[in-house]
Amino acid sequence: MTVGRNKREQDRDTTRKLILNPNRPKYFGGENWLGHGVRGGRDAYVDEMLLDGATMKELRKQRSAIYEHLSDLRVNHGLLYERVGDKYRFNRADLGINDNISQPFKSDFRIADEDEALTFAEGKELYRMHRSFERNPALASLAKERKLAYEGDLLCEVCGVSFRAFYVEYGAGYIEAHHVIPVSQMKGEAITRIEDIALLCSNCHRVIHRVKPLLSVQELKKIVSKSMSKKNL
Repeated sequence: MTVGRNKREQDRDTTRKLILNPNRPKYFGGENWLGHGVRGGRDAYVDEMLLDGATMKELRKQRSAIYEHLSDLRVNHGLLYERVGDKYRFNRADLGINDNISQPFKSDFRIADEDEALTFAEGKELYRMHRSFERNPALASLAKERKLAYEGDLLCEVCGVSFRAFYVEYGAGYIEAHHVIPVSQMKGEAITRIEDIALLCSNCHRVIHRVKPLLSVQELKKIVSKSMSKKNL
């Protein structure tokens, strides 16, 4: 089976995301993300084992002609493998993964607290209410820890800036939590979910709060992308 270039890039991207996802679902049969598993599922089980690594003996239990499958992964899906110790796995470096963050990210720094007051276009009272949602420490920390587990860094969801990259250890663990639903649109005792929290750099967070009604994260992201495109012309 010959796979096109776009499909190979898609397979590589999905494989990278699966490696970085500590909560990825287990394979229980059927077609997997590479299109394997339709006939018995053996190839698909090998694919899953290669996400975290397995010995050659373990791989051969699933697929006796293991090198034939590894060749198919390389040729048709753009996926290389590597040997680390006695285990074989998808090549992390080839997928652009820092091996230190290929497993659920364990940071040696704490999640930093956020700075105080922003200029809030909807008034002081609504500002205090809005920030009470954003400052829910348990929820904000959970959102940040999930971001670390997936990406290994806390990147602004609008401009992509990393405080850690710019300020090294002084910026490690810092990002601001933004509640994406304006307080004025909430009714009754609203329950904040982790999906309602966006992680933004200080600049993007302040810009969102300066506009009435509040800009959405996607709206500001489009503005920033357009500005950066003009700058690069």
